[in-house]
Order: sequence, then C-alpha cells, then structure tokens
Amino acid sequence: MTEIKMENGRSMVEMLGVLALMGLLTILGAKGYNMAMERVASTRILNEVNKRSVVYAQQMMSNATLSAFNSSELPETIEGGYTFSAKPLENSLFSITVENVEKEVCGHLVDLNLKSALLLRIDGQVSTGDRQICQKNSTSLEYTFSKLLTPCEDCLDNITTCSSNADCEANYECKNGVCSCAIPCGEACCSSGETCVNGSCSVVQGCTSDRDCDNGICFSDGVCGCRSWRDCNEESYCVWQDKTHYTCSGRSDIAPGSDTSPGGWMASSVTMRPETATDFCDKYGKALATRADLGAPEEVYQRFDAPSAIRQLTGRYWVQGKVSDTCSQQATLVIPASGQPYMGGCGDNLGYFYNKNYALCH
Repeated sequence: MTEIKMENGRSMVEMLGVLALMGLLTILGAKGYNMAMERVASTRILNEVNKRSVVYAQQMMSNATLSAFNSSELPETIEGGYTFSAKPLENSLFSITVENVEKEVCGHLVDLNLKSALLLRIDGQVSTGDRQICQKNSTSLEYTFSKLLTPCEDCLDNITTCSSNADCEANYECKNGVCSCAIPCGEACCSSGETCVNGSCSVVQGCTSDRDCDNGICFSDGVCGCRSWRDCNEESYCVWQDKTHYTCSGRSDIAPGSDTSPGGWMASSVTMRPETATDFCDKYGKALATRADLGAPEEVYQRFDAPSAIRQLTGRYWVQGKVSDTCSQQATLVIPASGQPYMGGCGDNLGYFYNKNYALCH
C-alpha cells in the first residue's frame, strides 16, 4: 500500500516537471519569435532607407538647387506602420526620417549601423552606437547622408544638424535642418552687431537682424523699415519715409470721419506716395478708389458730382489707374473746399505732389 502511494507521488512530480518544462519552452519560444520579428522589422526599415537614399541622391545629383524631394512613387508608410519622410539639407546633404519605431527595433537598427549614413539622430540625439539611446516605444530615427552616399570623416566638419535655432551657435540659424550663418559674408560669418559690406564684415549703426527692429524688418544698410504693412505689427501700416526707405506708421493716421466698414469710404490723415496709398488701403481690407467708384469721367480736369460721402474730405487724393493713354502717372482726385471735385494728373504738377496726396480707399 505504501509503495502504491509513493509511485503515485512520483508520477505527479514528474508530470509537474513536464508541464513546467513545456511552459518554459513556450515562453522562450515566444521570446525567440518576438526577437525574430524585431530583426525582420529592422531589416525591412533598413532596406527601405537604403532604397530611398539612392532615389534621393539621384535627385540631388540632377538638381543642385532642389528644395523638396519627389516621393510620389514611394509609400509614405510601410508594413509595420513605419512612416517615412525626407528633405534636402544644405551643403549637398539630405536626411531620411522614419517614425513610430519600437524601442527594441530601434536597438537593432543602432546595432546594424548603416555605413552609408553620415549621422544617425534618435529623437534628436546623435547616436554613438549605444542602443540605450532608444528609450521610447515610438521612436524617431533620422539618417543624414551626403548626395554621394559615401561616408567620410570630414563630411560633417563645421556642419551641425538642427531642428530649431536653439540647436545652433550664436550668429547661426536653423535652415533646412542645418545650422547656417545668419549673416554670411564671403567665406566669413558676421557676428551680431556687424553687417556684410563689399564682402567684409563691418560694424554698423542700427539693426543687424529683424530681431533688432521692434516694428518692421532690418534691411542690408542697417535700417529698420518695411516693404508692406505685412512687415509691420497689427497696429500700423507701411508708409514712405524718404527716397529709399519705408517705415511702419500707426493707425491714428486714418482721417477723422472715415467709414471703416466694408465698402465704406476711408481716407488717410497724412500724405503719401501712390504705392504707399495702395498699401494703406490694403491694410484695412479696402482698395484704392477708382474712377468707377467715384463716378468720374475719363477726361482729365472734368468736374463731376462726386459721392456725398467724400465731399467733406477736402484736398488731393490718389485714385487707382493712369490718367490717360498718354500719361502713365497715377490719377489724382481734387476735392476743393467749395465747388465740384475734379480729376487731375500729369499736367497738374503731379511731380510736385508725388508724395503730397492722401490715400482714398473704398
């Protein structure tokens, strides 16, 4: 009786041992399967990067000023949900980025070390070959290549890849993924407070970059100014200042009594050049008045019955369009203090009044 109980106990232990061994083999098998799939995924990604690098290198070789790649024949996403993008960089470089890479697959890609790539950045950090850099389950890998697809020790000398200006040194800005000189001057890069004059960096009075201008942009001669109201802040527009410069001026320059509603008449309270008058009207969603708006005749100097809404605005105003076929100058509306308004133009001392007319918008 005792022998039967021992035999049954031994059988139970053996059965438990077999089950434990089967469980261990199952776990190891699943782990091995996952590792195999991770290697398959990393190989698939690497093959895709290789294929794309050849395509993009050929595009860069055939177009030295390429600003974007043609990827129409390449899928944006491949099996596994990995998303690809690419962009040309300066200095004959380009980059290929793959998104949504799992942590373990990222580690395999670090180990594989694509030799044709000059640089590998993982989530913005430069890889040194240590797979510990892969910390997230949705990782971004950016490979940088030369258009010749050949590694070289000095290819990235004096070149820093970047994602924002914060990644660059002083006087450099992030442009197309590479830190580039903000004020290039021949072979030199001018420092803050300098500008490039005749191929040499020189200290100038005034601005050196747009950041030095509270309102407007910095021109090459170190003067803050503007080309249109879009260069100014929302409370100003671009007005002619002197023979070479325009400056941002405030909203208070709308004439009293103007109707700022859509379709309403509006005038400036300061005189300006015709191109500034156009810019002034554009700023407020209007256009420079035309003969059709005014109901004015085509003949120069003809008096007419102008809309009553503008009769209170005495003075001289720019009107869109030339005076006649023989005069390419901008037309001028004259509103006298008494009497009917009339159209002036080339023969009306326009040169003298070139910057002494108001803007009339509708």
